[in-house]
Amino acid sequence: MHFEGDCLLTAQPPQVWAALNHTGCLQRATPGLREMQSTGPDQYAVVMEAGVGGIKGRFTGSLAMADKHPPHACRLLIKGRGAPGHVSADVSIDLKPDDGGGTRASYRGEAQVGGVLAAMGGRVLGGVVRMTMAQFFAAIDQESGTLAAP
Repeated sequence: MHFEGDCLLTAQPPQVWAALNHTGCLQRATPGLREMQSTGPDQYAVVMEAGVGGIKGRFTGSLAMADKHPPHACRLLIKGRGAPGHVSADVSIDLKPDDGGGTRASYRGEAQVGGVLAAMGGRVLGGVVRMTMAQFFAAIDQESGTLAAP
């Protein structure tokens, strides 16, 4: 499934970039992320809780940041497997200054969902992805305000 969108953040690109690259900020900002342990530079073992419609579950997997171009772009690579199925996503994020002094955050990506989660939640998956991305960027914007200016 392809998805894309954008949102306007109040923080400037360097602050947004700092939040994206701060383990604690990234963990607090990612919806459903319950545990996050570093396994290497920009790589983490994660435990997530997620669901689509009435199908919910716990997933274990990985989160990695790749193709970093500070402070403008990166990719998030997410994989998880659990009782309701499996999930993987490859999300490209672009950060550009906005005329109003904030940041225009654009994202595009591909997600694959399998198992019961895909069978039961396929019709509403697009809406869930949009909502999750909106929550993620709103939380990153808030986290950006907690960091000292670079």
